[in-house]
Amino acid sequence: MFERLIKGGYPHTMLRIAYRMHPLLLRVPNLLAYQNKIESGYKPLTMKTFLSKDAPFLFIDVKGKERLSGTSFFNIDEAKVVASFASYWLENSEDFADPSTKLHSLYFISPYSA
Repeated sequence: MFERLIKGGYPHTMLRIAYRMHPLLLRVPNLLAYQNKIESGYKPLTMKTFLSKDAPFLFIDVKGKERLSGTSFFNIDEAKVVASFASYWLENSEDFADPSTKLHSLYFISPYSA
């Protein structure tokens, strides 16, 4: 919708600073969609780090088979790895949590809607 409005000549202002996205996560959308015009204003918080404050994410390559469900796919093998990782995290979360806040969060991002 926004793209159509802009192409239609409606006035717009592009926001150029991303405050909530870690610079490493910003790289891909910045390159692909914004021609590297977005700056990072992200301030790392200890409670938002993962295994390292420099890499707040983890990619795990899982050899599994995708299956079709409606218009989306699902992958049971990947789901099992996520469940195992979540169980491990919950059982050992004190090893990863920020002792000053006692907060822990774990987010999983999937390209599947099924």
